[in-house]
Parts: sequence; structure tokens; C-alpha cells
Amino acid sequence: MMPETIRIALVFLINTLLNLYLFVLMLRAMLELVRANYFNPLTQFSVRLTHHLIDPIRRRLPNFYNIETASVVVIFAIAMIKFFLIALINGELPHVGGISILALSDMLALIIQILTYAILIQAVLSFVQPYSPLVSTLSLLASPIMQPLRRFIPPIAGLDITPIPALIFLQLLSMLLINPLMTLGQGFMIR
Repeated sequence: MMPETIRIALVFLINTLLNLYLFVLMLRAMLELVRANYFNPLTQFSVRLTHHLIDPIRRRLPNFYNIETASVVVIFAIAMIKFFLIALINGELPHVGGISILALSDMLALIIQILTYAILIQAVLSFVQPYSPLVSTLSLLASPIMQPLRRFIPPIAGLDITPIPALIFLQLLSMLLINPLMTLGQGFMIR
């Protein structure tokens, strides 16, 4: 049996490193989905960090509409590996159903995280550096949430307040969708 501090450190290390890479992979997939400019620095960053893993798979798995299937498959596989390793380190018997549910909830959580960051950074940049090349890309990423809200919430005194309800909506979505899925997946792991 491994000492508790080493177990916690290993779980932290695996979780942190894989979450960072999963974030970049999901960012790449979402940028592809919204057809972001390939030469934008954010797009180039995500492509260069992930091309060695995605490109060979992308040759075999074609895109489905604008969805980069290779990225989705790799994200799901890495998320499953992450939860499998964490279960083993914690001395639990990995359950394929539980790991699959946890991986799916992790993917959805990544989408919500990226949308949240895109909205926050876009709001800050619009005041500090409105002509940054990131503003247009972040706007593309956040548009599925922001555009419907802008139809109902007009600017107040020239100030766009739609990021506030958008962030509230994303937090509610996380609480009502991600948390129950995580609980369900962890329930399978306990059995």
C-alpha cells in the first residue's frame, strides 16, 4: 500500500497534467467547430501542441460536419485513461461504465470551462485591448451563448452586460448537468 501523501501527490500530478492537455485538445476541437482563423495565435497554439497526436488519427477519422472527430475521440480516450489511473491509485476497481460516464462529464466540463474563460477574457480584453487578435477568436467561441442572450438583453448605456447572465447560465449548467453525471460515474466506481 502506498503512503497517503504519495497517493495524493500522484493523483494531483496525473489530474493536473492530463487536465491541461485535455483543455488544449478541447480548445482545438472547439476552435475547429467555430471555424476560427487557422493563423490566429490561439489556434496555432492549440494545433502545435496537439498535432503529433491528432494528425495521424485525423487521417483515418474524417470530420463530421465541423466537428473534428479525431480530437473528440482522443479527448474521450485520454479522459478515460485519467480516471482509470486515478481509480487504480486510489485502490478502486475501475469500472468501464463509470469511467465512460466520468470521461463524458469531464468533456462537458471542459466545454463549459472554455466558454467561461472565453467570455471572461473577451470581456476584459474589450476594455483593455479591444483590437487584440484574440478578441475575435474568443468572440467566435462564446457566440453560441452570447448571441441568443444579446437578442433579449440590450446594452445598457452602451455597456454590454450579457457576459453576466452567460456566466450564470454556464454555472447553472455545470451544477445541473456535470455534477449529477460525475456523481453517477463515481457511483459505478464504488460498486
